[in-house]
Amino acid sequence: MVLQTEQGPLVIEFFPEDAPNHVANFIELSRSGFYDNTLFHRIIPNFMIQGGDPHTKPDSGVGQDRWGMGGPDTTLDAEFNDIMHNRGIVSMARSSDPNSAGSQFFIVHQDSNFLDASYTVFGRLATAESYETLDAIAGIEVDAIDRPVSPDLVRIISAQVLTRDQVADIQDMDPPLRMQSGFEEPSSSGEYTSEIYNFSIKFPEGWVVQNIDSEGGPNIAAVSSSDAPIPPSIAVYIEEAGNHTINTVRESKLADVEAMGDSLQIVNHELTTINNFDAFVLDATGIFDIGTGPFDIGYREVTIVSSGKIYTFLFSSVLSDYDSDVRSFSESLDSFTVLTVDTPEETPAEEPDDTTSEGGGCLIATAAFGSELSSPIQQLRELRDETLMQTDAGYSFVTGFNTIYYTFSPSIADYERENPLFRDLVRLSITPMIHTLSILTLVDMNSDIEVVVYGVSVILLTLLIYVGPPILAAILIRRRVAPYSTSPKVV
Repeated sequence: MVLQTEQGPLVIEFFPEDAPNHVANFIELSRSGFYDNTLFHRIIPNFMIQGGDPHTKPDSGVGQDRWGMGGPDTTLDAEFNDIMHNRGIVSMARSSDPNSAGSQFFIVHQDSNFLDASYTVFGRLATAESYETLDAIAGIEVDAIDRPVSPDLVRIISAQVLTRDQVADIQDMDPPLRMQSGFEEPSSSGEYTSEIYNFSIKFPEGWVVQNIDSEGGPNIAAVSSSDAPIPPSIAVYIEEAGNHTINTVRESKLADVEAMGDSLQIVNHELTTINNFDAFVLDATGIFDIGTGPFDIGYREVTIVSSGKIYTFLFSSVLSDYDSDVRSFSESLDSFTVLTVDTPEETPAEEPDDTTSEGGGCLIATAAFGSELSSPIQQLRELRDETLMQTDAGYSFVTGFNTIYYTFSPSIADYERENPLFRDLVRLSITPMIHTLSILTLVDMNSDIEVVVYGVSVILLTLLIYVGPPILAAILIRRRVAPYSTSPKVV
């Protein structure tokens, strides 16, 4: 198959064994002249170019506002397969209904594997010149909604069906790459169960669910087929929990976002319960550029630690549709369940870096380990996690304090482990501070003002406890010495 365009030829080889009906449909439409004079009406550099809409023909009688809405009278049932959406792949466009493909197709400009198993792949570019043509079309100027500013530059002049031996310079290519984790036909109900990852969930109905397991990427992805420039999606990351608890995971997540600077803005974060599982929820907004301009994106990341695994669900949607889309995400989370619950893993443990023999960690926790101070320190941890970190003032103080504290704490903690006497001296010295700070567990701090007022008060009280006695002793000594040193000498 050769599509002759204003930018050059696009030679396509088909995969009839993977998508027989789609291949037959494309050939039939091409032979009938259906694609002649149509446009590549949607162009997104580094993603894909889309064409095949009869509304884009000069004599169609419809305006540009109808581009992308046309097609033949009949549609095709999906033939999703395990061929990956890498550069040069030709795949069929569709609406949110998986069985709605007609004539519109797209050619992948750069690898877009989040589409895998969501759209029917039926061919790929087969010559070096075709890839040059693809790059030329992807480089055409477009408007704010991805339409070509100069349509005639991306017009398909003709579509000609040829045999392989009739095409010059056709490449001898390896078979297309396929999904390593295997292909599973998506369920229209959205039901998903994995014994490997030990959980089940019901994704929004009509979304396409795919196992990915790519290095550094999500294990599972669910993508909507909406017409939004960036469709709503849910990426699921699963990793071993080790010694992590929901609190340590939360601190790590907040630190990661903080390190991203201005590229992501935290809107809200909280510890909560979802379907009887402790969860950390983080809402944020950011700007994502797909090559045609920036889009405001809303994110909600929900992390659950259960049965030795950390489950992270990252939802994203264009901000204009976020409020309506996120409700579907919340409904999905309400269906989350762990198949086999390992109850011992649910018991909170000491933070791993406080007392391990591997070194480093918190000098306070190391000194208090196994003593009567362990209980109040645990209460202070809970106060930090559940109260202070939920306010802007508390979060700023804790993160700033930790930045300074952990520059010297690990080395002191190591020395405590090596010298029990030194550890006892540290424990003795921190006892007044721990009991004074414990006053904060008796008050309600639900706002930044309350955190500042109570926090400053307790800090001043703590300083008074440590500094007050030496100052008082100095004053008393001075008063006793003063009469002898200042009285006039009697002759």
